Amino acid sequence: MARANRIFASLFFAVVAASVVLPNTAKAMLLSFSFTDPIGDQEGAIDLTGAAVTFNNVTGGYSIVVTADINNPFLGDFRLNFNLFNPDVGTTNPNPSFFQDVQNDFSLSTPQTVITLTGANSRLLSWQAGHRVAATGPAPLGLPDISGLGGFFSGVIRLPVGSTLALDNIAIRDRPFPPDVLGFATIMAVPEPPAGAILAVGLLGLWLVRGASQKLRGYLAKNGPRKIHWFAHGLARELTVRPRFVDSQFIDHSAFGKKV
Repeated sequence: MARANRIFASLFFAVVAASVVLPNTAKAMLLSFSFTDPIGDQEGAIDLTGAAVTFNNVTGGYSIVVTADINNPFLGDFRLNFNLFNPDVGTTNPNPSFFQDVQNDFSLSTPQTVITLTGANSRLLSWQAGHRVAATGPAPLGLPDISGLGGFFSGVIRLPVGSTLALDNIAIRDRPFPPDVLGFATIMAVPEPPAGAILAVGLLGLWLVRGASQKLRGYLAKNGPRKIHWFAHGLARELTVRPRFVDSQFIDHSAFGKKV
């Protein structure tokens, strides 16, 4: 058994060493960028505070987490539009420089501060870490090459759309007038643990489970079934009695600060 443990330990440390020494040549796949928006600048009931985009530039899968201020949350009928321009792909051709996830309509009867949009878009396959992305145009990064396009925005708008727009554009200080564009975002790689380190942790877990299993078999062989019955009975009693003590101490607020 000692020899088996030594072999297992050698394998474990070899995997750890490989994960540190070997270069990571895999292409970074998970990327992200985000925008912030000022509190209190909205022209409607919903006040956006930010949007975080995470995507995989191998599959094109993405998520956009949009947040609103707790005092002016998502509520009622509204639409979320995201138009994102990346001039650093090497061309202003909308494919692949211009990403759109638009006409996302909601009707909420209870307020919430976070909404997540998900999907897949092949244009994201050309987007890389270090690229700049704008949620508005022509400022700050220009426009994609689309005939007749004079500008674009991203954000929330009230439904139905009336003569007076009740909206909040992301990355723009909408009020006071005139609006002020706040800048662009830069794509960054999302750190991922090396595959070797993940494997090493798994091997460590197997090693610990293997040792515990050997000790349990030894205990069973030495003490017989009677003592195991009393051990299980005592464990069950602990699991049923102790939670009631914890509940009375921490959930009953009248007992806060007192020993129960």
